[in-house]
Amino acid sequence: MNMLYDLLVNLQEVAFDFFEWQMEDDIEHIKRIPVFRVSREMMIDLIEKEVVVDKEFLNRIADETEKYNLEKIEYAALFSDGESSIVVEFNEKGENLFLSHLLPTDEEETSRYIKTEEEEKISYVSLKQREHHTFFTREERKIKNFLEKEITASYQKKEYSKLRYLYLEYFEKEEENPKKIKEALLSSIQHHLTKKHLSLYEVLLMVKEKKAI
Repeated sequence: MNMLYDLLVNLQEVAFDFFEWQMEDDIEHIKRIPVFRVSREMMIDLIEKEVVVDKEFLNRIADETEKYNLEKIEYAALFSDGESSIVVEFNEKGENLFLSHLLPTDEEETSRYIKTEEEEKISYVSLKQREHHTFFTREERKIKNFLEKEITASYQKKEYSKLRYLYLEYFEKEEENPKKIKEALLSSIQHHLTKKHLSLYEVLLMVKEKKAI
């Protein structure tokens, strides 16, 4: 599998250009990531639409993306048509959840590399136009993105006690089934944020900062 190395990414629901990145964003330093040359059509679909890639492709890229802190992103890949590039993080269903453009220097390196590669035919289904959540402010999108990543990562790492705590704090009732907890929490932040979401964000951010010390 072809890999590219040493990239900075800013995975968000909306693929912001590098000049829109903010200091508060969760910028991730990627040590290595699978890279694929795809058609212009697929590039546009990955950025502008909700798509689902097939299980075979998910299995190919599973745990292949590694950050410099040695953490892995379960399903992620870098796609390019030779003119532009996009990093995509998928969930376990193959849905394109988070996107990131590259820094200009990384974009140039990717384009130079990918032009020597053959175009891959990756099986996927295009569903509908992505919601760009224009009713969220830039700050609200940042909080929403952070919560989605933390909830999804906690489920993938089987940190079920953490998920149960978040569920109890938000819904003020208990639930034992981790999958139901994950789906309920993710559903709660799809269209608006409440004061309870902000409280969860502050708690999770504090825990993350303590771990980094």
